[in-house]
Amino acid sequence: QGTYDITPSGMQITNGLHLYGGFRGTETIREQRDWYRNRAVLNSDKGASIFTLNQCDSITRIDGFVVKGTQNCAVAVNGGAPRIFNMHFRDCSSKGNGAAIRMTGGGRIQIEYCVFENCTSDGDGGAVYINSDITSPAWNRQWGPFIGQSFFINCTANRGGGLYISGSPGTSQIVSSVFSGKIGRAHV
Repeated sequence: QGTYDITPSGMQITNGLHLYGGFRGTETIREQRDWYRNRAVLNSDKGASIFTLNQCDSITRIDGFVVKGTQNCAVAVNGGAPRIFNMHFRDCSSKGNGAAIRMTGGGRIQIEYCVFENCTSDGDGGAVYINSDITSPAWNRQWGPFIGQSFFINCTANRGGGLYISGSPGTSQIVSSVFSGKIGRAHV
């Protein structure tokens, strides 16, 4: 709980790391946290990315933070298939693609129970940009990215105001999510 300024180098997340916010400080187990009431707000110092994930697979999880003020992208995912849950991305911007989450060359990213609010990109995907390439033989069902139970509010971009998915050979799934006030010429 609290507000934290993140340095321009951000946080490098390694494969298998579980990073949770929403603790008051008196909990003895993770299940006692309340990420909604005990907000851990991460501010980007000078607009840099807050989290960078390189080749992090599905055992890697970022969960329960409010992220704001980035001017690059809040979460940069380079390969892999991490899980991003219970996040609130607010007032993020990018001169490129994806102001909140930018994924390039990855697999089945899972984004669930997230709020993307006032995210703006000069490129594609105002909040989320996914350029996936699921080519590994391990992905025998060829599933693409999964986005569920998330809200995209007032997000803008050249294409895909809230979300832009490109190059995913598998089936992308977008379930029980709301897109409101988005501005983009094509895609979701």
